[in-house]
Order: sequence, then C-alpha cells, then structure tokens
Amino acid sequence: MDAQVIPRVNPIIGSRVIFAVHTPTGSALRMGLCPTRAGLFAAEETFRSEFVTYGGMLVGHLVSGWLRADLGGTSVKMEAGQYGVLDCHLLHSLVGSKDSRLEWVEVAGAAVPEFLDRLAPRGAALLPMEWSASANSLFEQVINDMLRSRGNESQLCRDISALMYDFTSHQEEDDGSDQHAIREAMNYICKNFSKNLTIDDIAGQMGMSKFRFIRSFEKVTGMAPYAYLIQTRIEQAKWVLTLSTNKITDVGKRCGFMNNTTFGVAFKKVTGVTPRQWRQMHQFSTDTE
Repeated sequence: MDAQVIPRVNPIIGSRVIFAVHTPTGSALRMGLCPTRAGLFAAEETFRSEFVTYGGMLVGHLVSGWLRADLGGTSVKMEAGQYGVLDCHLLHSLVGSKDSRLEWVEVAGAAVPEFLDRLAPRGAALLPMEWSASANSLFEQVINDMLRSRGNESQLCRDISALMYDFTSHQEEDDGSDQHAIREAMNYICKNFSKNLTIDDIAGQMGMSKFRFIRSFEKVTGMAPYAYLIQTRIEQAKWVLTLSTNKITDVGKRCGFMNNTTFGVAFKKVTGVTPRQWRQMHQFSTDTE
C-alpha cells in the first residue's frame, strides 16, 4: 500500500492531526468500500470548524472529550467511547472540547450510499453508538496499518467492509433495558476511567447488582467490565504516550493506574510492549516545517 503519513498542526482548528492518505485503485472502489484516509486527531483547545471533505463517509471513535456535528438540519453530540458515521458529502460544522481525541477512517466506494442509507435513515449523518468489542481491535488495526504503510489494498478493503457490516448488525440488535444500562456503563467508564473505580461502584451507578451487571456486561460487549476498564485506560495511555512528552509515571496516574508497576504490567499485557517501547515505536515528530 502506498500511503503518506502527515503529522501536523491544523491551523484552522488549532489541533494536532496525524493521518495517512491512500489513493485507491478503480477496482478497489468497485469492490464496495475502501479506506482513503485514516488518522488521529487531538484538539489542543475548544474548537469549531466548518467544511466539506472529499466525499464518501468518515467513521470515527471518540476516545475522550465530546464532539458535536451540525449538518443537514441535524445536530448530534458524541460522547467519549462512542463511534459515529459522518456523511462527507454534506457541509458540516464540528464543535468539540479541548480534550477531544478522535480515531478516524475515511471510506470511499460504490457501497457508501447503501451504508449511509442504513445508518442514517432519517438523514442524520452522525450516529453515536458503541461498537462491539470484537470490532474495536480491527478498527485500530486499519488505522495503524495505514499510518505505518502496512498491509495491502485488498486486505484493507476486506477489513473496513467487515467493520461496517459489524457496525450495522450491532445497530440492529434488540436494545433491551440491560443493554441500554450497559451502554450507559461504557460511557460512565470512558468518562471516569482516571478515577479509582470498582465494579461495585459502576454497577451501583447503573442500579444493578454486581452479579447481574457483570453477566449483562459480558453478554453485550463480549468482555468482563474490569477488562473493559483496563482496556479503556490503556487506549487513553496510548494516545498520551504518542502525542505528548509527559513522564511515563505521570501518564499512568493520569490514566487511572495507582502506581507505575501496575501500569507497566497492564500495558504490556494488552499491547505486548512496555509504555516506553510503545512511545518509541509510535511517537511522531511535531516538526511541521
């Protein structure tokens, strides 16, 4: 795959942007879905921006902060931990908090109109919802493969197609009371992961017994609530390690780990490398000249 990685500060919205650009072949576009750009967005201050992109659709995962999109007469607010789809054909205005962190992939192809119709039946172009746990790692893999110029076009097309089908099937699942409570719990974890949370605390916030909460959480997400809490903390730590020069000890505390040993063990268990090694592998230069 021929992709160009561009780390830079966006002068329009005062934010750090790292992204890769890939020009798909005609055959890839005819396959249905193909990623054309992917990257990381980190706001350094509260921002507002109005623009139209290249077309297609943008799929994003809001790691932290909040983000509101206004377009086509619709206004939708995303909270930390949610995924969204943006119709890139429309003029849209984005407003977000200074701590907004977004992972995103822009997708083109013949099947884009079909997915926009399925995901936005009322014309809304941004749909906040949690993705299934199984799709999270694949979404991150697509972004990393593009940023690191790994993989090939056919594989990227297959991966993004699998993600979008997972997205639509997840949207169409029955939304019972427990499922709604678990989504609220996921949002609660994403907003409070830096605190000394316990499973009893989270279950109590949802008005559920600890046993019922754990069972329902595993049924909805495919993972235990404590594992999800640790994963959320590690995902945030990845961002801070990549986009800052903060001391590793401070990164761990900021992300909810009580000491550096606990942080290092948890980080390596999830990623396979230490926090220091992750920083060395993923941190980009901030030189924009």
